[in-house]
Amino acid sequence: MAPRGPGRWVVRRPMIKTERATEIVQELLGEDDFGIYEVVWALNSAFPQESVSEKYRVANQVLLEMLKTGRAKLFYVNGYSKGSSSKKEVPSSEVESVLNSPTSWYPEHDSRTVVISGV
Repeated sequence: MAPRGPGRWVVRRPMIKTERATEIVQELLGEDDFGIYEVVWALNSAFPQESVSEKYRVANQVLLEMLKTGRAKLFYVNGYSKGSSSKKEVPSSEVESVLNSPTSWYPEHDSRTVVISGV
């Protein structure tokens, strides 16, 4: 909420439309596997005025929906920045906790990157 005159508050609606964010992710999936951090980078370009927390919230929501509906799969990749193709699928029972972990959204953490792949 933002102040609007004495004692008046206006609720600010999020500007990132889930449909547009889904289109962005689908475009990325059409190119190749990618680190989930790249979704936030793409949202930064498309919605520079929005907060970082809003971008992470929408990215998480869109990826979770795509994973639950079977349009994508989530993987751990060791040495992703070095071009490694060694990937291990994230078990479906762990998907939500992986997406909710801040370190999963880093380009590389402990030599491992969380990558999404289209099905």
